[in-house]
Amino acid sequence: MPKPIKPLQQLEDQNYWRQYGANDLKSRLDLKPNTNKAKNVIIFVGDGMGVQTHTASRIYKGQKMGKSGEEEILEWEKFPYTGQSKTYNTDFQVPDSAGTATALFTGVKTRMAVLGIDNTPNFNSCDPEILEKSKLKSLLHRAVEDGKATGIVTNTRITHATPAALYAHVQNRDWEADTIMPEEYRGKCDDIARQLVYSDIGQKVNLVFGGGKQNFVKKSDGGKRQDEDLIEAWRKIKEKQGVDFNVLFDKSDLDRWDHSDFALGLFSMSDMDYVLDRDASKQPSLDTMVKEAIHRLKKSPEGFFLMVEGGLIDKAHHKNWAKKAFEETLELEKAVKVALELTNEDETLMVVTADHSHSITMNGYPKRGNDILGYVYNERRNLWSNPSEGVGIPWSTISYANGLGFYDHFTNGSSGPWKDIRKMDFTNDQYRSPAMMPTFDEYETHGGEDVPLLANGPWAHLFVGVHEESYWCQAIEHAAGWGKYQMSSQNPNSAISLKSTWILYAVILAFLAIR
Repeated sequence: MPKPIKPLQQLEDQNYWRQYGANDLKSRLDLKPNTNKAKNVIIFVGDGMGVQTHTASRIYKGQKMGKSGEEEILEWEKFPYTGQSKTYNTDFQVPDSAGTATALFTGVKTRMAVLGIDNTPNFNSCDPEILEKSKLKSLLHRAVEDGKATGIVTNTRITHATPAALYAHVQNRDWEADTIMPEEYRGKCDDIARQLVYSDIGQKVNLVFGGGKQNFVKKSDGGKRQDEDLIEAWRKIKEKQGVDFNVLFDKSDLDRWDHSDFALGLFSMSDMDYVLDRDASKQPSLDTMVKEAIHRLKKSPEGFFLMVEGGLIDKAHHKNWAKKAFEETLELEKAVKVALELTNEDETLMVVTADHSHSITMNGYPKRGNDILGYVYNERRNLWSNPSEGVGIPWSTISYANGLGFYDHFTNGSSGPWKDIRKMDFTNDQYRSPAMMPTFDEYETHGGEDVPLLANGPWAHLFVGVHEESYWCQAIEHAAGWGKYQMSSQNPNSAISLKSTWILYAVILAFLAIR
């Protein structure tokens, strides 16, 4: 990975920017593609982390450190190769996480709100025969087939769409527990939590960390299940298999964990808490979970596969909590930094991307260094000068196309439609940015634009250009030599040498036959 380009500490005149560009160019010219086989693969998914979130979080990070912010850089923005994903589902222009995660992890685009299957089965319908025919193998399956240790880490429920796309096959992403399914389907199609415990692939995952305990325990214990306690079922399966295992419920459990062969970490009943709300003594941070996961997975001589989801970025955006979304993005950045420190880039392919974007935007012509969570005056005649207080209309730099923020800011009064943002505490952790339209379910929607993908390590040069989201799965399979790409991920020179050896052998045989 090239060294990051540091802004020069001097006047930003023409010499500054020419030199900055020259340094940037040199870092590109010095790049040499890494064609080693990827021993390890780590995928970081910032759920809902579109390009707007990248930019605003970068500025937010810099401003937290007392800088103007625009010049800051996130850890994955140092990666040498960048591409873009087209995120639509096969049936929707603006996608959901289930369809996009399925495309990302299986190489097959599918319809909205289904997991681990193609778009043949109908949504929200249990037909076991059709379901079986439509099942897709994910990167998790490929890694297990290759003998690698495997792990899933998320700060949402481990049965939520993104992690579930790796191991579940279901016609409705909401079927996380048996009682959530229509009664007539229970016993015919398995819910997501049950699939993690009882399916062949679920039983082979070495570690799963996240929230969602409610989907594994019975109603009598505060959960959502009616049939059985799946945590106890998981324990019995591991005991029968004769393997070393642990069940973890809080940070102290994780701190004491001895990196057993298998671990099930359920650190909250539902999603884990936002960074700004979390009791750090009870729930582990995302980077802590990643650190412990990698320490365990690195014990495998065959390498490992790990998927890490920063899922609360998405949750915060849905509530128009921009500050929380930016904090969660920086939480994901900490996890990426830990992974970089614990792995070797010569043998570890690392990919950072999003499954989809959100309806957030930056606007209003704020001056450089203006508080990214603050406001600017929307007055054309003051655009090129510093407007004085009371002139123009205060306009939030961050806003959403829709969501709960509408109700916090819209007055529908005769004195003006919008509340004066100057009188609002927009630095408060619970402050919602304004939204232009309400939504009936009080839930801000996703955005449909392409999302960025950044890569480092073996075969990272394949991760460039604009592609369907399903492309990246095959690029990862190629880099790791999985499935049909078992030979192609080797160093090209090795492949050429092998081919040349066979040709030479054939020539010798032909020569001997002639003699």
